Amino acid sequence: MQKKCQRCGKTFTAGQGNYRYCDDCKKKYTPPKPVVEVATDNFEKIAESIEDRLKVEFDMVNHPPHYMLGNGLESIDVIEATLTPEEFIGWCKGNALKYQFRAGKKDPTKLIEDYDKTIFFINRATKKMKEVNRGN
Repeated sequence: MQKKCQRCGKTFTAGQGNYRYCDDCKKKYTPPKPVVEVATDNFEKIAESIEDRLKVEFDMVNHPPHYMLGNGLESIDVIEATLTPEEFIGWCKGNALKYQFRAGKKDPTKLIEDYDKTIFFINRATKKMKEVNRGN
């Protein structure tokens, strides 16, 4: 069906539906996507990104996410900075004992993780002991 463009007056062939503008005017005067659509597109991309990040497995022994502070530090770093070297070594020894005593009891599926945490705290204590000995 032949129609006259309401913008430029050019005659064009229109398909089914109510076409008021020729293809040239549609291209030239098509408004940008509404902000809501753009936001929705971005939201979907962000949601996919978050889903990808959640699939990442955390190192629950050496860097558990629940002990990460907003400034990039971990709570153990703040504790180490706050305590004297001797206090920090004692704190590490206490944590090593705690994880050894409870290994597999709190969650039987995490027996190995609990023993790995025991080793982690023993290693932190021995590292601090070596630092103290080098300083003497």
